[in-house]
Formats: sequence, C-alpha cells, structure tokens
Amino acid sequence: MEIHSYIGAGIKDIHWVSLFGFDYDVYLHDYSWFCPQITLVSHNSLYCGEPESPVCETCIMDRGHATGDDTALPLLRELGTDIFRRARAVIASCHDVATRYRRHIDVPVVLAQWEAPVPTQDIVFTPRNPTDVRRILLIGAIGLEKGYDLLLRLARHVAATGLPLRFSIVGFTCDDSRLLETGVVEITGRYAENELTSLIRMQKCDWGFLPAVWPETWSYVLTEFWRHDFPVVTFDIGAPAERIRTAGGGLVIPLHLPVASVASVLLNPAQFMSR
Repeated sequence: MEIHSYIGAGIKDIHWVSLFGFDYDVYLHDYSWFCPQITLVSHNSLYCGEPESPVCETCIMDRGHATGDDTALPLLRELGTDIFRRARAVIASCHDVATRYRRHIDVPVVLAQWEAPVPTQDIVFTPRNPTDVRRILLIGAIGLEKGYDLLLRLARHVAATGLPLRFSIVGFTCDDSRLLETGVVEITGRYAENELTSLIRMQKCDWGFLPAVWPETWSYVLTEFWRHDFPVVTFDIGAPAERIRTAGGGLVIPLHLPVASVASVLLNPAQFMSR
C-alpha cells in the first residue's frame, strides 16, 4: 500500500489504517505531516523558516488548518511520527525535502526521483542585446506560495522603470487582473496538457522564471521548462534549487533579493552564472 497524503481522509483515519499490519510506503509531496498550512508559507506569503512549535501554534490560531483537518498540532505530529515509524519506507524526492522532515520527524527517509532526469547540459542562458526586450516565461498556476506577490511587485517595478522585460504566463494566477493592469504581463489562461507545448512556443520567450517561495518537493514545472529547452531562474529553496545545482540548466538566486535585483538578474542571467 502507498500513502501519499492524509488530506481528505484525516490524519486519525490514516493512522487507524496504518495499524492494520499491511506493508506500506509513505511518499512526501508536501509538509502537511507537520505543517497544517501545507507549504511552510506564513501570513506574509513568505517561507516561515520552520520556527519552534509555539510559533506554529500561533500561526494555526491565526490562519486555521489549510488541510481541512483540525487535529491539534501536537497530536498531528505524534500520529504522523507513528505512521512514519510503522512504514516500510518514507520516500522523498530529494535531499532538501528529506532534511526538512528529519528536523521535525526523526525517521529515516529514502530518496527516489519522481521521474526520469531531463538532459540539461545544453540548456544555457544566451546573452541578449542590452536594448532587446527579454520575454520571461512562467508556467502553471501561480498562487501565493508559487510567488504571486513577488511577481506582482516585479511587474509593477518593470512598468514603473521602463525596463525591457515582459512576462508571459502559460497558465493562470490567483489574481490575473492586477498583473494584467501593469501592462507588462500576458496570461494564456488554463490549458489542457496537450496544449502546453504549442502555447509555450507561441510566447517566443528567452528563459524561464520559477518564483516559488516555498520549498517545493519536486517541481514538475521545472521539468517542463527543461523539456522545452528553457534555462530557469529560481530561488535558493526547495527541490528546484537542488535540482539546478545538481544538473545545471538554470541559475539559483537568494530568496529574499529586492525586486530591483531580481529584475537585474532576469535581464541578463548569463552574467551572474560565475558569481
């Protein structure tokens, strides 16, 4: 048996099933086993830093349980720990996820990639003429944990300063209208899987940007960038940063860079590659 989440069933029922004596593996897709907000993003739409339990308790009192399960935090972590200890294996996609879990639930974690690796040796940033408009590609559903607030501040900065940057989102966001009002963002809307390649080609972009502010556990969006031969700029958190540092195919930048600095990187990522 495989356990991929307790969300929708409830941690208590999943724990009850774990007592039946079946062999089972647990796959780690997010941080809901120790964070009822699921993605480790706090009230300010930034990575919370994984504070001590009292701070987590306050967060839950203020924001509730994004999991839909109102089990108290101490019991949630106790049941999660017991489920993990009974498992045949607890499986994560990368070292980053495994390390975060070991800080909260002291069990061995096995590493296994969720998919076959994409060759990245030829996926590099190509310098552009300084006066050329650079088109930046984003893919998927851009919510708060995926960097919406940062993207909005970035778009407004570009519009106010006249920088030669434009953003093409193949997908949608949690609030399209504010982005579109800047005049420097285009959004395709929701798409079917078989439409992705043609939509990406239509944007005629230069490179990709993955603005997620939570420690993603794998990032299939990064895989899609690479499958379409786009190098990617992303922040130094989670699986995307680990994958780029390991395989190449992009640039990892500090998570809390000022918006003006992020814009400078996106204008010419190649000049920052050796730093």
